[in-house]
Amino acid sequence: MIPIFDMKKCTDCQLCVKECISRSIDKDTKDIIARRCILCGHCAAICPVEAVSINGKSGENLETLSPSFPEEFETLIKRRRSIRNYREMDIPRPLINRILKTVNNSPTGTNSRKVAITVIDSKEKIDHLTDIIMNHFNKIAKLLINPITHTFLLIFLGRKKTKKLYAYKRLISSYGRGKNILSHDAPLLMIFHTDKNSSTPHQDGLIWATTAMYVAESLGIGTCFNGFLVIGINTCSKARKYLGIPKGNKISETFTAGYPENIYNRSFIKDDLNVVFI
Repeated sequence: MIPIFDMKKCTDCQLCVKECISRSIDKDTKDIIARRCILCGHCAAICPVEAVSINGKSGENLETLSPSFPEEFETLIKRRRSIRNYREMDIPRPLINRILKTVNNSPTGTNSRKVAITVIDSKEKIDHLTDIIMNHFNKIAKLLINPITHTFLLIFLGRKKTKKLYAYKRLISSYGRGKNILSHDAPLLMIFHTDKNSSTPHQDGLIWATTAMYVAESLGIGTCFNGFLVIGINTCSKARKYLGIPKGNKISETFTAGYPENIYNRSFIKDDLNVVFI
């Protein structure tokens, strides 16, 4: 699969040649040197007459952003909160597909495009996954955090980190009493995982997850990144099997999503930004 040029349409403006980062386009014939092409798509995107196609597609024409978009996007970022209280409403599949279609335009290192997304839009299935992971955490907590290991934890981790571990153990116990402290009864869960052999797997997964989060937020869907689910899925073979995660893939990020029970109308007061200009 390489870019194909329709020479009947081509006006020889040379924009594609100038934009080709891999120098894989012959400036005269527009033939592609396949071994160089990284399928970035710049040639098709910049062509003013749709003379370039990839896999039979030349891409869609994009509208110019409105002058007010920067302010609106800034408001979206400021308004965004980690949502843990969701309304009992399912997210329509067309909206989920819209998020996924947009995310598919996200960048990856060396254009490897080895990010995969596992989507669960059934609360029952999310709860089942949550049960698997919390049982996994509970076994680990009993093994590592107990009166026998207490002294060793203090020696190797210190009092502060040991205290934090015991707090986690209490949270795990609260799940057994009916408090869903992992997925928060969300109707949607998105899991981003990447082939470990790609050039920048972790970064790619985070970029795609962040993009998906902001698309969801723009559609009125609240989200909450979930690092404990990342740890749980990566360390629990039963959870990976349930989700069908390929053997060579590692979870980069996850987030729960749903319609927020409450709306936040004011931005949060942040500390001053730590930035240095050089």
